[in-house]
Amino acid sequence: MNILNRTWNLIMGKTERKLEDLEWNNPEVVYDNALAKKRQCFEELLDAVAQFETSVSASREKMAKLNLDREQLENALRGARATESMKDGPTIVKLLEKKEEEISEHRALLEQDEKDLQGIKAELEQAHAEVERFEAESDRELAKIKALKTKEQVEQALAGMGKEPELQSLARLRDRQKKEENRLKLFRELNEPKTLNTERTEDEYVEKFRNLCREQSSAGEIFVKEEKAVLLA
Repeated sequence: MNILNRTWNLIMGKTERKLEDLEWNNPEVVYDNALAKKRQCFEELLDAVAQFETSVSASREKMAKLNLDREQLENALRGARATESMKDGPTIVKLLEKKEEEISEHRALLEQDEKDLQGIKAELEQAHAEVERFEAESDRELAKIKALKTKEQVEQALAGMGKEPELQSLARLRDRQKKEENRLKLFRELNEPKTLNTERTEDEYVEKFRNLCREQSSAGEIFVKEEKAVLLA
């Protein structure tokens, strides 16, 4: 039983994910369907209110008819009282009492219907406002979803750019360029001290040779002076 439950939950989970993906890829359809349902509910409520208002109008007309009947009975009663007609008087009184009872009952029903009608009309106004609000919301939310999906597409495109062969070649070329630049820099750094040391060594040799020449000249001069001194002695 547990295996069946897990299997069923797994199937339902996959179905819900597929449905969610389908709705995300078609948000216009989702909002259109929801808006159509709200409009349908509003139209049904509108028909019901119109029908109920028609019933209340008929009840008002009946109330007016009852009041007219009562007025006629009251006139007839005044006539019977004027003639002291014992034949018609009691009957008119009886009919007038029944009419008053009927009017009282119908008035109570009409007052309740009038109250209910006002409440239903308020609900109708709210339903109409809800439809208008949802229409504006759907336009706004669809624009947000479109912007979000566009942003996701751009991010996915940027993320996938590095996987293109041409761009991978470009990246390798840039890496090789940096490598060669660093290699040349290192080569120069390694060779510059050797060149300087060679130049300084050659200068030293030149200077040393000059010193030798000077020493030789000085030695010759001293030798000549010593020979002259011997001869003079």
